[in-house]
Amino acid sequence: TVASYQKYRCQQLFKLNCRPLSTFASACDNARLRRSVHFVPGDNDKFLSKCLDVGADTIVLDLEDSVKDKIVGRDKVNAFLSATKNEPERRQTEVLVRINPVSSDESWQEDIESGFEGADGFMIPKVETKQELIMLDELLSEMEGKMVFNKNIPPKVLLPIATETPTAVLNIADIAKGPRVCAITWGCEDLSAELGSYDTREEDSGKYLHVFRHCQNMCLLAAKAAGVQAIDGIFQDIRNVDGFEAEAREAKIMGFDGKLTLHPEQVSAIHRVLAPTAEELSEAREVVSIWERKEGTGSMEVRG
Repeated sequence: TVASYQKYRCQQLFKLNCRPLSTFASACDNARLRRSVHFVPGDNDKFLSKCLDVGADTIVLDLEDSVKDKIVGRDKVNAFLSATKNEPERRQTEVLVRINPVSSDESWQEDIESGFEGADGFMIPKVETKQELIMLDELLSEMEGKMVFNKNIPPKVLLPIATETPTAVLNIADIAKGPRVCAITWGCEDLSAELGSYDTREEDSGKYLHVFRHCQNMCLLAAKAAGVQAIDGIFQDIRNVDGFEAEAREAKIMGFDGKLTLHPEQVSAIHRVLAPTAEELSEAREVVSIWERKEGTGSMEVRG
């Protein structure tokens, strides 16, 4: 009903007005904010040393595209997680590790081992089927079962990039329902290469071409159908803050819960865009108050 939807949006507004209190959350707990999901090259000491000060809700330590020497990257990620595990900023920030595709020969198992002790979970690129996530769930369950002295640590979460191949796009609804999935996101750079596309955006408007817009829409629909968070894709032009904010505002209106970011200015920008205004909060409180007085039954009228 319209009333139920209004109540849901009000709850979302209240949630956006808070910071997460703990770095740990179960995979099915959407109370954690993921407004900004920020990429950091796993082999870059300069960026690693500053990433917890950026203020992102989620940091993704990348061991895939941005890292040339995978062995160096794994060592640096492992050292970073060990060195920062007790820092106050770490308790405010979810930390994921982007592994290499499970369909590749890039020793993705070693990526998991390097991040297992300190990361909250893993970003999974180029995932094509739910079966890949089931396989990862079984592996992580086996590793978690061996943690004799850390039984109270919640299970690792998974955040798939669910549109990087044509097969993935066709399977995205099942991928979103995979085990441990806390959110899904989308990307079109790898997909465009698979399709043989000449570009991903219209030359004049800068808007995504229809096929990639379809991927964005499917990401949102699949996430909401599965009850997980929907994270909008990257905006590559890091110097174009206005363009990023315009795309972020559209994502907010569509219903996305957050956005991938590549630069600290994009982190602060997405937080500004998603922050509820005083008027939105006032209306949200009014709707919830009326809903509670009516005990969630019947229709209700708000401001005429």
